[in-house]
Amino acid sequence: MALPMVRPARHPRTGVYRIRIAIPAHLRDVVKRRHGVGREFVQSLGTKDPKAAKQLAAPVIEKFSGWLKVAEAEYAGQNVHLSDREVAILCGRWLDQQTEAHRDNIGGTAEYFDDMASELGEIASGLNDDEADEYPGNPVRDAVEYMEEDVGPLLAASGLTIDQDSRERLSARLLVTRWHFLDDLAERARSGRWVSTIRPEQFPEGAVGKAKWADATCTFDSLLAGWALDHGWKLDAKPVPRALYDRQRTMERFATFLGHRNPERVTKADVVRWKEEAMGRGLKAPTVRNDLSEMSAIWAWGIRNGKLQSAVSPFDGTLPPKPAKKGREPRAFTDAEAAQILQAARKQKGFLRWLPWVLCLTGARLNEICQSDKADVGIQDGVPVIRIHDAGNGRTVKNADSRRTVPLHPELVAEGFLDYVKTLPTGSPLFPDAKPDTVFGQRSVIAGRKVTRWLRSQLGFTDPLISPSHSWRHWFIGACRRAVMPIEVRSAITGHSARLDESASYGDGMGTFVQVLAGYMAKVHCPLCDK
Repeated sequence: MALPMVRPARHPRTGVYRIRIAIPAHLRDVVKRRHGVGREFVQSLGTKDPKAAKQLAAPVIEKFSGWLKVAEAEYAGQNVHLSDREVAILCGRWLDQQTEAHRDNIGGTAEYFDDMASELGEIASGLNDDEADEYPGNPVRDAVEYMEEDVGPLLAASGLTIDQDSRERLSARLLVTRWHFLDDLAERARSGRWVSTIRPEQFPEGAVGKAKWADATCTFDSLLAGWALDHGWKLDAKPVPRALYDRQRTMERFATFLGHRNPERVTKADVVRWKEEAMGRGLKAPTVRNDLSEMSAIWAWGIRNGKLQSAVSPFDGTLPPKPAKKGREPRAFTDAEAAQILQAARKQKGFLRWLPWVLCLTGARLNEICQSDKADVGIQDGVPVIRIHDAGNGRTVKNADSRRTVPLHPELVAEGFLDYVKTLPTGSPLFPDAKPDTVFGQRSVIAGRKVTRWLRSQLGFTDPLISPSHSWRHWFIGACRRAVMPIEVRSAITGHSARLDESASYGDGMGTFVQVLAGYMAKVHCPLCDK
C-alpha cells in the first residue's frame, strides 16, 4: 500500500521526534484486531536531533507500511491461510537462517542469551492454556507484536501475506522456536558445544503453497459492482438507487462479520453462522430472510457470469421460511375520511396542498407523483393527463405496467391543479418544495414523512391500518369498483397488470385509448364533489 510522504514530526510538548501514520477508515477494524490501535500508528524515535530522526524513521515507516499492506490484503480477502505444517515449515526456514548466522560465532555470553530467553519464556508460558490465567494481558497479541520484526521479513522473503489466524499461529510458534533457540545458544556458550540440539524433524521442509483464494481477483466490491452494472447502476452513483444502497449496507455487515471480503472463501457454514448470529441478536425472520436473499442474488449472478469458481451458491437452502401473513393490509380511507383530508388540504401550500388530491383522484403511488416534473402534465388527445414513467436520472417505476398515461379527473382540474402546474417554471419538479433526500435523491421520502406527520398529528388519523399515502390507492380501487369500471380500464389507470387471458397481449393495450380512460375516470365519485 503506497503511503503519502511521511516525515518525522516533533512532539509539541517534549520536542522528541516521532512517526505518525493515519490508518485508512476501511482498515481500522482489521488493524485494531492485529495491533490494538484504531486511528493511527504512532512511534517515538527517541531523539530530538532532526538528522538522527531522519535516519531512524526509515525502518519505522517501512514497518507501518508493511502492516497496512497486510491489512489491505486481509480487507480484500486475498490473504493466505496457513496450515499447521506450513507454519512449521516457515519456522524451520527462520531457524535455518539463525543457525547459519551463528555458525561461526555464538555472538554472546550464556548470561546474555539467558536474559533474552527469559523474556520470551514469560510470553510463551501465557500461550499455554493451562497457565494463560497467570499471564497478564494478551499473550497471543504480545507474541504477534514481539515477533513482528521476524515475521515480516520471513513472509516477505516467501512472497506471502497471511490472514490474522495464520499470523497469530505463526507468531506464537516462532516465538517458542526463538525461545528454544536462545536457550540452546546459552547452553552452547556455557559448554563450548557447536552443534545445535534442536530436532530438525520438528521443522519439515517443503513449499508453502498459496491458498486457493490467495490470487483471487473477485472481491465483494467487484462482485457487487458487476451485479449493479447489469441493473444499469454504478457503485458511486449519485443519488444511489435504493436497491443498490440496501445491498451495499448488507454486504458491509456480512464482510464485517466474516472479517474478509473474498467471496471465494464464503462457505455455507459461514452463511448459517451469520444467520444464527443475526437471529440471536433478536432480528426478525423476515429481516434475516431479506438480507440473505439480497446476498444470494449477488452470488448467483457471480456464478452465472463466471466470476466465482463454485457452481453452487453458499446461500442455497439457507433462507428462513416465509412466515404466514398476519394482520391486515393497509385499509382504504372511508369517504368521510377522504373528504376530511381533501378539505384540510385546501388550507395548505405546495405538496401538502396537492398531493392528497392527486393521489386520491389518480390512484397513483406516492413516488410516481413525487418524481414527476411539470412536463409530465399536459394534454393528449384533448384530455388533461399526467404521464408516469422512469425516463430520466433517478426515476423509477415498480414494473413495466407502471409506465402509463393517467387522465386527470375533472374534479382535480376544477380544483385548479392545472393552474398550479402553469405557475411552475419550465423544467421544474411537480412539487419543488418536496426536497430530495440526501441518500436516494427521492422527493417521496421527505414528502411522505411530512404527510404522515400532518395526518397523524394535526388531523388525528391514528389508526395503524391507515397508510397516509397508500390508503389513497386502496380508496381509488374501491371507487373504480363502485363505478363498475372494467378491470382492463382500471389497471391501465392504476398501473396494475390486467393479463387475464392471451388477448391481453394483442394490440397496443388499453392505455393507448386515453379518451376511453378519461370517460371512465369521470365516473369515479370524488369525496368532495358535493361539498
